[in-house]
Amino acid sequence: MNSLFTNILSLRHIEYLIINQHWKIIELSSKVNILADNSHQVQVGKDIRLGFPELIGIEVIASDIITGKQNNFELKGVARTKKSLKPIYIDICIANNIKNNRYSDELLIVIEDVTEKMVLEQSLVQGANEANLLLRTLTASKQYIDQIVTSMADALLVTTLSGKIKTINRTAQVLLEYDEVEISGQSISNVLKEVDTWKEEIEQRGNVQTPLFGPITPLVKEVETVCHTKTGKTIPVAFSCSKVQTEIEHFQGYVYILRDMTERKQAELAKQEFLAMISHEIRTPVAAVIGMGDILLNTDLSKQQEEFVETICNSGKALLEIINDILDFSKIESGKLEFEEEPFHLNSCIEEALSLL
Repeated sequence: MNSLFTNILSLRHIEYLIINQHWKIIELSSKVNILADNSHQVQVGKDIRLGFPELIGIEVIASDIITGKQNNFELKGVARTKKSLKPIYIDICIANNIKNNRYSDELLIVIEDVTEKMVLEQSLVQGANEANLLLRTLTASKQYIDQIVTSMADALLVTTLSGKIKTINRTAQVLLEYDEVEISGQSISNVLKEVDTWKEEIEQRGNVQTPLFGPITPLVKEVETVCHTKTGKTIPVAFSCSKVQTEIEHFQGYVYILRDMTERKQAELAKQEFLAMISHEIRTPVAAVIGMGDILLNTDLSKQQEEFVETICNSGKALLEIINDILDFSKIESGKLEFEEEPFHLNSCIEEALSLL
C-alpha cells in the first residue's frame, strides 16, 4: 500500500488488511493482529475470517463491493483475547481496493480501535441514566412534599432570612385571602403581628442534631397573636416558627405554621358564658339554702337540731366554694387567676370536714 496512506492510518491508530476475492490476506499493517480475535491467524495467505469472525456471513456483500454494486460496508466487532479480560471494540470498514481508478478483485479492510470511545460512551450513558434516576427521585420527592404541604390543615408560610415571603400553601391562601403571587415578596410582619419579637429567641435556641435531617432549629410553639387578611379582617392565630439552615443561601430562611384560633376562641367564650350562667343559676338556690339555714339557727332549737342546721349551712357554703373553684379554672385557662392570702383556722376546717362526712 502507498506509504503515505500507511503513515496517515498509523497516526490515527488505524490498521488495515488487503484480501483477495477468496478472503485470503494479501497485505496487512504491522499491528493489525492486536485487534484480531485470533491474532496468530492473521498472516499473509490465511483466511481473514479466522482472525476476524465478524466477517463471516457477509460474502454476498463483499461480492457486491468487488463488482461495484456497493461502495462500502461497515460493521462493528469485539476482540476478546485470552491474555486480557477487557474486550477491544473495533469498527470495520470494507471497500474495494481501487487501482488506477478501476475496481479490482481485492478488498481493502480498515480496522479502527474504538475501545476508548465505547468506554466513554458507556460512561456517559451510565452517567445520564444515573442523572435521570436522580432527577426522577428528586421530582418524586418534590411531589411527595408538595402533596403533604398542600394537604396540611394548618397554614404554612416560608420566608427568606430577611422575612420576605417566598411561598405559602393552600390553607394559608384561604386564611389570608391572598394568592401566592400576590403575597410573594411581602414582609411576614405585614400579615403576622409580633412575629419579629420571637426571632431572637429562635436564634438563642441554636440547633438540635437529628439522625435523619441533620441540624435543625426547634420550633417556637403556640405563640398566640393575630394576623391581618387581604380584606382587613383580624384573625386570632397561634403560630410555630423554625429556622431553615442549608449550605445554599437561597434555601435558608424561616418556616411559619399558623393555626386559626377563631373557633377555639369562640368555644372559650361560649364556655365562659356557660359557666357564668350556670354558676349564677346555682348560686340562687344555694344562697336560699344558706340564708334559710342562718335564719333557722336564730330560732329555738335543740342541741342536736342546731348541729344539723350548722351542717346544712356549712355544706351550702362548701358548695358555693366549689362553684367559685369552677370559675377559677376558667380564669386559669384565660390567664386571669389572681391568688389571695387570707387567714384561716385549721381546727375549724377539720371539724367542718368531719361533720360533713
